[in-house]
Amino acid sequence: MLPEMHAPGGTVRRARSAPSIRGPIAIAIVSVIAACGSSTPAIGEAFATSARAVCQHALDLKRAEGPFPIPSFNPTRPDPAKLADVAVFLRKTDATFSTWLSEMQALGTPPAGESSWNDLVTAVGRHRDLNRDQISAAERGDTVTFAADYQAGIETQAQLLAAATAAGVPDCAKVDR
Repeated sequence: MLPEMHAPGGTVRRARSAPSIRGPIAIAIVSVIAACGSSTPAIGEAFATSARAVCQHALDLKRAEGPFPIPSFNPTRPDPAKLADVAVFLRKTDATFSTWLSEMQALGTPPAGESSWNDLVTAVGRHRDLNRDQISAAERGDTVTFAADYQAGIETQAQLLAAATAAGVPDCAKVDR
């Protein structure tokens, strides 16, 4: 029962003040922020620095490709008449993904987090391979394979993001976004 307060004209129930949870919440937030800011990447800080440099180089190459030349193109329902132009553009992406993959592989094995690193490099390779499949499909006018490869690429993006995050280099996923 709530405590009562007497006032002219009758009795008024007064609500108990809820215990303050601001302090514990503030401590929890600060702890999470501190933990996030101070964690070492799974692959080690020095290796992660090298990986980030490789990924930044790949991102720079990707940006240098320029915008996709056919803004109305729908990769889930590709227009066969536009596939030849799409193939030309995707060749630029092949060069970017090939460079990205070879530079990631050239870093070698990290001092820690080898599994997450391998997952990341595998996802980069998968993207390169899917892009090559899309080029071939586009050159053949194969809309079914092109659309299926596009869908597989979306799934690979999620895998790449998960692997990059697990390795401690989530910015590497920006190359494929």
